[in-house]
Amino acid sequence: RAQAFAVAEAIAKCKPQVLWSSPLMRARDTAGAIAARTGLDLHFDNEWRERGYGVLEGCTYQEWNARDPKGYALYKTNDPDYAPEGGETGRGFYDRSVAAFSNLAEKTGDSACIVTHGGVISALYRWVNGLPLSSPRVWEIPNTGINEFERVQGVWQLRRFADTGHLGDLLDDVAV
Repeated sequence: RAQAFAVAEAIAKCKPQVLWSSPLMRARDTAGAIAARTGLDLHFDNEWRERGYGVLEGCTYQEWNARDPKGYALYKTNDPDYAPEGGETGRGFYDRSVAAFSNLAEKTGDSACIVTHGGVISALYRWVNGLPLSSPRVWEIPNTGINEFERVQGVWQLRRFADTGHLGDLLDDVAV
């Protein structure tokens, strides 16, 4: 919660015009702190949710491997076309994340704050940097880190990524 208040202070200095969030609890709580600090109306959209894992939702990696070792192996190799039963493929999740981002940018045209999850941020990082879906994730996504995307001459790029300067001694070692 202290991190949520710290990121709310940092976001307020950026003066976003709109605020969107995943409806999942931790994102909602963080977005609520930002809304309270900025005075922005808070909008929720399922498009900002983390990747759906179907029947494996909520399982640890160890439990996943025990229940579906073949599927777990495909997941660990970043097979973009693998999906657990009832879940999203990596490719489908990537497409959803990029479409949500692009649609919001086209719809609002304003500076937007989006409170979302590591998987969505990772998908957008891959998209902006032109990385294949099957490449391993070698970047960290710290909790309440700030990731700023900017369109320059029609091309999206990262202005800053995984910035935790606003956290000071609140920085934890939990990254997803």
